[in-house]
Amino acid sequence: MSMAMSMGAIKQPETVLPVARTTMEIDSKSVSKEGNLKYTFIVSSAEVVDEKGASPLVVQTMQTELKKTVGMSGWAIVTPRGFTEDAEINVPDGASQQLQQMIDNLRQQLKQLSSPLPEEPVGIGAKWKVTMPLNTDALKLIQTAEYELTEIKGNKGKLAIKVSQFAKKQQMKLPNLPPGTSATLNSLKTKASGSAMFDLTLPVPKSTLNLETSMAMTIKAQGQTQDVTTDMKIDIEIHP
Repeated sequence: MSMAMSMGAIKQPETVLPVARTTMEIDSKSVSKEGNLKYTFIVSSAEVVDEKGASPLVVQTMQTELKKTVGMSGWAIVTPRGFTEDAEINVPDGASQQLQQMIDNLRQQLKQLSSPLPEEPVGIGAKWKVTMPLNTDALKLIQTAEYELTEIKGNKGKLAIKVSQFAKKQQMKLPNLPPGTSATLNSLKTKASGSAMFDLTLPVPKSTLNLETSMAMTIKAQGQTQDVTTDMKIDIEIHP
């Protein structure tokens, strides 16, 4: 992940976050008569694996925060088509306020985020689109995901994925804002693309996603107004 920020006419140097790896153990627990799968998960390890380009202070901070996620656990119920019907995450002991806020948002998003398959049978070249709201404590946005089935053989196949997110102007509820300080989101746009190689006998696909987000907000504090723009690039890889 890399992030560049500007406040008014002042541009901050780009910050590079080191590559981090989180290991999660997933256990399929039961399947209902309707075909809904209940699984549990627990984060067994989290570490910085590549510090290239990142400052030592950033690396140290990330290592400290990542260690706090170890032991985070929960469960989810998923329908045969891939909709997450219900989910829960347990906050690990010693979690910071920032981490608790992140987990609270993730708990909400788990119930909203899905990669549903079409109801009808499809073959190579099939395309479908899923649009859904994503609401967190901080803001509300709309996500649209487009899928294309590019390969299929037996239980294995490949999906091409495109994702976009958009948010309207709104008041933001950011944690740790000083008293008398407010934040207004002026715009948020996210574009992402990637692929997922799935095996229908496994709960998690092998996937990659390259994501770019641009966000503009206004901070008001002590009678002064400051415009802040943030650009982020994130690369995500999942290896089951």
